[in-house]
Amino acid sequence: MKKIKQMLSIFLLSTLVLSSAACAAEQSGTSQPAGNSTDTSQQSGDTGNMNAEGLPILKEADTFKIAVSKAALCMNTFAEKECTVETEKATNVKIEWMEIPASGWTEKTNIMLASGDLPDAFLGTIDVANNLPSLAELDTAIEQYAPAIQELFEARPDVREASIASDGKIHSLPIGDETYNNKAADQLWINKRWLDQVGKEIPSTTDEFAEVLRAFKAEDPNGNGQADEIPLSMQGVSRIGNLFGSFGALDNNSHVVTIDGKVMFTPTLDGFYQGLQWLNGLSSEGLLDPETFTQNEEQFNSKFKGKDILGAVIAFDPSIVVGAEMINDYVAVPPLKGPNGDQMWNDTGNISSTGFSITVKCEQPEVLVRWYDYIRSDFEVALLWNRGPKGVAWDYTEDGKWMVVQDERPEDIPYGQWRHTISAGGSAPFFFQSELAGPDGQEFTTDRDIMKVEAVESYLPYMYKGLPDGLDDVENANQRAILLVDIDNYLKKFTSSAILDGINEAGWDAHLKTCESLKTAEYEKLCQNFVDRIQG
Repeated sequence: MKKIKQMLSIFLLSTLVLSSAACAAEQSGTSQPAGNSTDTSQQSGDTGNMNAEGLPILKEADTFKIAVSKAALCMNTFAEKECTVETEKATNVKIEWMEIPASGWTEKTNIMLASGDLPDAFLGTIDVANNLPSLAELDTAIEQYAPAIQELFEARPDVREASIASDGKIHSLPIGDETYNNKAADQLWINKRWLDQVGKEIPSTTDEFAEVLRAFKAEDPNGNGQADEIPLSMQGVSRIGNLFGSFGALDNNSHVVTIDGKVMFTPTLDGFYQGLQWLNGLSSEGLLDPETFTQNEEQFNSKFKGKDILGAVIAFDPSIVVGAEMINDYVAVPPLKGPNGDQMWNDTGNISSTGFSITVKCEQPEVLVRWYDYIRSDFEVALLWNRGPKGVAWDYTEDGKWMVVQDERPEDIPYGQWRHTISAGGSAPFFFQSELAGPDGQEFTTDRDIMKVEAVESYLPYMYKGLPDGLDDVENANQRAILLVDIDNYLKKFTSSAILDGINEAGWDAHLKTCESLKTAEYEKLCQNFVDRIQG
């Protein structure tokens, strides 16, 4: 990790040196910031310190405080990122970043919203539906100052509809990434070299998968003479919930699955009980990493780096877990077919309609609307935020598409860590819609991207959403959120305990009674109300 930080520090130092040089050149009149550099300070549409259009956004620089969800893979501060530096130079909008680890984002932002201790804006998903009085209405600012947002809403009315709150107003703007290889966030990956070593094929059923894991544990596939192999690992209940899909009871953060408009609360289905028994069988045989439910994202992402000890993992891609140099050892396993033929996997979605929210604390919300709009209005600026600098993180192909480039990425730093350090990654204040990010717009050239695209294609037929993206009405959202707190806390403990310690029929009956006392049937109905509202 020290070596990684040193390498990234060298890169960031060189980036800041280049940025300083560019700044000096700009001051001498020899360069202009990226994007539309028209100075509109004398235009009749100007309002106070803000220019109504063009750049800079502000005539005199001013500072805004934004709370941002910081990914565990990010190895620097947001203030150090080139996207922050260049956008500040172009707009005169300075950002004071309040960085909150993604693992504690929801808890921290809920406390901030409840206490009224607000930044000017939140960059990351928050509970908009239950906090409308704390958030600015953005409709007028969008209409007057945000042509790029208007263009998005015209092209994608579904995105606009998902952004409208129960009061009929827009209080938040979307972020997300519809790049093709993000259509399925996590997959099950398996060590192909180990499969060859133990003479097994890629498993297609839960029974075959268990047999492979047993071989990984017993036959020393890494060949070091030590019993150090961990057949299966992942981080947290949320990822292991995918495996319940093989039993027709897919679990996720909402604990419901929506099929053809009908909502089902899955942790009380018979398939959930079957899934618990199967997973407990893996655990009792020593095939499941006992730290699955206790390791956080940071620990999980560093535990296996450079070590040939991992057989199978659920992750976005294996390089994040085992390191870039071992990525080609792994292949994707399509969703496993269960004993009744079920194959299901979570469609976690890749858009958050509540990703960028400006609060009532902000004295000039129109400035931050223009700031967001500027980032969206220029494709290269958007990619600077979402992927990194042109020529370093991405570039154009000969036929005008764009592609990821990694020539400057240190070999021992996984792409995910690289991307989230030289850009804002998933926290970019920008919605990368499929019209820009799909196969027609992006050319996949790296081994990682090609591998991920092939994996996504094998998963798409089996993916199901929990709940759709969009905003509920206040009363329904409030009741649903209150019930989910206790339901989720209980299910996390129950699921991990049942998998690690086992469960019998008496324990299952007690679980069903607990769910009844937690009003899971009422919660399911509230979720159905929400789906009916969104889809109706």
